[in-house]
Amino acid sequence: YVTVNTLPRGYEYPELRRYLSTLGELTPDGIIVADLGVMTEAKKLIPHIPLHVSTQTSIVSPAAALAYASLGATRLVLARELSLEQIAAISRQIEKERICGPAGELVKIEMFAHGAMCMSMSGKCYLSEHESHNSANRGACRQICRRKYTITDKESGQQLDIDGQYVLSPKDLCTVDFLDTFIEAGVRVLKIEGRARGGEYVKRVVESYDQAIKL
Repeated sequence: YVTVNTLPRGYEYPELRRYLSTLGELTPDGIIVADLGVMTEAKKLIPHIPLHVSTQTSIVSPAAALAYASLGATRLVLARELSLEQIAAISRQIEKERICGPAGELVKIEMFAHGAMCMSMSGKCYLSEHESHNSANRGACRQICRRKYTITDKESGQQLDIDGQYVLSPKDLCTVDFLDTFIEAGVRVLKIEGRARGGEYVKRVVESYDQAIKL
């Protein structure tokens, strides 16, 4: 899979079209998109490559699922803020209304299962861009929320160093202990973080989830 879920500016579209054409030759199993313009270009240039809709689109309802399926999506990464009950409700509606992608198959629900969680709604964060001019929404997040910070008591002036206690960023996600419930809710694809992780880490995590699914 190839992530193309950045938000290109208008002047970048010639380069985007060249990139999509190259992906069409490489034929990945799917591309992950968030921008409607990118989806439109992909449908025209590489209709043979499945479209997976990024969590950055904040899908929280069956209506949104239907809308993206009508645009050619085969897989939906729902908003990561949804509860298991909300995921299950969308899954049931997909089956009931037969919400299908271009190939006539039901669209699949994908959810984050393991790894770092963004501090902002569905990954739409502006902290990195504000502090370092590197936009998280354009693939350049500097993970400023996960740095070490010192907090100050405004009344007394006393300071306390916070080291690795997730002051801004939430604790890493791990669903392996309730994976059966996760799957029962309708999740058909697990999203495991690999960005900025070593190969050995990714190998062990994927193996652990693979074993958990088979148990």
